[in-house]
Amino acid sequence: MLREPALHFATAAAAAALFVHVFGGGATNLGEVDTGAAGRLLRDRPTISVDPAIVSQLKARRAAMDPASRPALPAMIEGWVDEEVLVREAKKLAMDHEGDASRPRAVQWMRSVFEARVHVTEPDEATLLRHYASHQDAFTGQPRYDFELVALAPRPSADTHRQALDAALTSLDAGLAPSTLRGARFDRWERMRSATISRTFGPRLAEIVEAATPGVWRVLEESPRPTLLRVLATHPGGDTLPFDAIQERVRLHHRRWVINEAVADQIRAARRTYAVSLPATTPATPAPE
Repeated sequence: MLREPALHFATAAAAAALFVHVFGGGATNLGEVDTGAAGRLLRDRPTISVDPAIVSQLKARRAAMDPASRPALPAMIEGWVDEEVLVREAKKLAMDHEGDASRPRAVQWMRSVFEARVHVTEPDEATLLRHYASHQDAFTGQPRYDFELVALAPRPSADTHRQALDAALTSLDAGLAPSTLRGARFDRWERMRSATISRTFGPRLAEIVEAATPGVWRVLEESPRPTLLRVLATHPGGDTLPFDAIQERVRLHHRRWVINEAVADQIRAARRTYAVSLPATTPATPAPE
């Protein structure tokens, strides 16, 4: 038995374990636990700080929204943090040389990068039927809107901005055609669904169009140019459209849904590389899964 290699190995292992126990100090104190590479990465994550000024801006934006569709403040903070992640990821890739790139431009560019990484497998009919059944709201005849936008020439100050809007409103209320305003850009959009308006102009404009009184001009306060909006008509929605008649539409909707889900996964993965710091009085932002 003394010549067995297994016995030699076991004896050596036992001796090494005894040495570590006697001279290695035993168990480590809880305050000195080293969680390894993963722990060091978590400690070294760059921090995204949600300053009180940012929270104030989000509160002001929220206060200006229609109460019927106003999101909760934590959800708006969550969205701002996601945008900040996209901005920082964009700078890591290729935006460093574009120092004048605006935040919306960086966010849009990084989203397009994430979308380009998504491979969508062509769905079969069974997949489309399941998607159709689980997204009935998207395939119901939605209300559609006819509306006009008048964007005046940019003004150098807030006072001249307001003066231009007041003058344009006076002219339009008196019956002047929008296309005759000097230096203005006039656009008319017909039979647009809220989802299309949201994708084209942003969710805020879709909310304004839905809540607007037809025939009445109103000012878009958050627009960088003096801008006026008038809803001309609202076309009511209807029942769910039959699958056979809109199969191509279902396919496109499925593709967009897959891409959006994949982009959301990539944003969640990117968020794990950052720590988030919130003001003490702000509701906590849910941790990414």
